[in-house]
Amino acid sequence: MPRRTPATGPAVPDAPPRPAQQSLVMGIWDHIKNSGRFEADTLTLERVGSLPGKREYRRFVGDHTLPQQDILQQRQFEDRVAFGRWSVDLHPVAGMYAEGPGARQRHADGIFHIPLRCLYSVDVDNLLFAGRNISATHIAFGATRVMATCATYGEAAGTAAALCVRDGIPPPPDSSPAGDPACSPMPELVRHYRLQALDARDVWRTVVTERDNRRHRVHRFDGNGLRGVRALRLRVDATHGARHARVVAVRAY
Repeated sequence: MPRRTPATGPAVPDAPPRPAQQSLVMGIWDHIKNSGRFEADTLTLERVGSLPGKREYRRFVGDHTLPQQDILQQRQFEDRVAFGRWSVDLHPVAGMYAEGPGARQRHADGIFHIPLRCLYSVDVDNLLFAGRNISATHIAFGATRVMATCATYGEAAGTAAALCVRDGIPPPPDSSPAGDPACSPMPELVRHYRLQALDARDVWRTVVTERDNRRHRVHRFDGNGLRGVRALRLRVDATHGARHARVVAVRAY
């Protein structure tokens, strides 16, 4: 079986049972139609979706994980291949049962761009993303998830796949020109680091040394590489300019 790219974000909670959702819809319609608070005498309910859909979604990890800052600041990417205009649109986990606002929205001053690096896997060969599963944070996903935006990067992924087939090369193409400020890593990204393991003798030993990192990294070890290891730790030696590093997650499998 092929390896699966780690999904970002929390597990997607189960939706309420279908009959419960339908009863909510009908209750709301009854209130609109019969409460007298709305001009609904001539309104009819034409149709209701038959299957529940989850707004939240699994997202996979690419060479660049799109954060909300890229959207709200309208970051210009050299390898931009798609665009969106939807707001960063976040809804409460409790859905209709939430006591607070039904949505919180933040708008960019125009369109935002999506780079090609969000559309291919960082650790699975020959894999492109072409839907709501592109590499983005939970908050950025609030803007990238809508269908019209999905259509733009779906077309981009299809075009990239066709070009790879035509030229006989696997994805990704070289989409991060060296020295290009538009494609430079964020300052808080870890640049130099060491992965260390605590062995059975309570000694920390370095098992990975990485320099000039510009992307998410996956390190694999053979069956004996970490035998007897009791713990792992990440030692950050330098960032790309910020005083403090941003480490979103360290996963061990």
